Amino acid sequence: MNYKIEFIWSIKIMGMRVKNIYLYIIFFLFIMSSGTVTGYKIGGTFFQYSIIILASITLFMAILDKKFYIFLSIIIVWIMIESLVGINFNSFIQFIIKFIIVLSVIWYCNRSNINFFAILEKIIRVFMIYGLIAYLLINIIHININFQYIDVLGYGIYKNYSYLYYSSQTINWYGLLVPRNQCIFIEPGAYQIFLNLGLIVIVSLKNKIMYRKFFIILYIISIISTFSTTGIILGLIICFIKFYSIYKNEKIVKIFKIAIIPILIVICVYLIQYVGMQKIQFGESSYTSRTSDLQTGFYLFLQKPILGWGYMNYDMFESGNSNGLITVLYQLGIIGFFIYMIPLLGILLRSKKELIFRIFILLFFILSNSNEPMIYSNFVLIFLSYGVVELLLNKQKIDGL
Repeated sequence: MNYKIEFIWSIKIMGMRVKNIYLYIIFFLFIMSSGTVTGYKIGGTFFQYSIIILASITLFMAILDKKFYIFLSIIIVWIMIESLVGINFNSFIQFIIKFIIVLSVIWYCNRSNINFFAILEKIIRVFMIYGLIAYLLINIIHININFQYIDVLGYGIYKNYSYLYYSSQTINWYGLLVPRNQCIFIEPGAYQIFLNLGLIVIVSLKNKIMYRKFFIILYIISIISTFSTTGIILGLIICFIKFYSIYKNEKIVKIFKIAIIPILIVICVYLIQYVGMQKIQFGESSYTSRTSDLQTGFYLFLQKPILGWGYMNYDMFESGNSNGLITVLYQLGIIGFFIYMIPLLGILLRSKKELIFRIFILLFFILSNSNEPMIYSNFVLIFLSYGVVELLLNKQKIDGL
């Protein structure tokens, strides 16, 4: 049966293998079902069912692998534990199914030595270029493009440009109300997560990429245009670590460390503090809400530390919890949190040749999920699946890293 599938994979359509087309489509759907207004408003169920249908191929191939059953046995134990809580148990089962499906895709990529991070980056790069062009035309040049107002439940009123671009937040920049770039995503803070992943991958890939430096600059500009404090901090860290890893033995870097770094640190701290204060003073108050989510979530965890309050139980919050890590901790308890986070150990087991990339991914995962409610999304499950695959398969380095 595998030989028949591989034969179909090898067929080319307009110069592109069916296998590549398939993977690009399924990773595109992973993104569209994770934090986009389009997915949230008009296509969430469609995207999820499309993923299930398409991923049935990789799921079939994964269940033929005996090691895959190690993961499934752990999942069965987790289901039994969660059944003791009983809250939103049907939804939890749906989440488990989603997790297994995403894992099967990453499992197939690993077994086939396919760099799925490169696939993700190319898709994100298209979003980035498109989003930057739309942002410039609509919010900077102010071209007259028709839009309508839509209510996105839990997030507020959005300007909807034919479901192809959205605008919902502004920041006061020295007296000017500047719109924040969010492309088609729920909010700028969610958009920067994808942008920073794209930046991580494009600076880490050793494969030849045409106009790499140009795209890196576009990524940086796009991240800045979100005016996300977390996004800007993460982007700066990525650029600094990569720059230092390349030129750490050069004399110019030694001079750079002594003379310029302190100045840059002061400038970065000032800009980050300024952006943060502008948010608090001029209507966003994201800092206050995030702090409250952190405190309330941790207090709830202390009340039920073992099993938690139940999957997707947001009854204690008006509009959910913005801290993904705290959400898992108080909803699934220490047992669920441990099972959920242990795949990160898989990332730590990568070879030393990929140390910088592993640092990027771990930092990205922690910072992103500490500030956005995407912890149960397909996009986050990609990284958990990546960790599971590394724990169970521990295969050689990913091609291109």
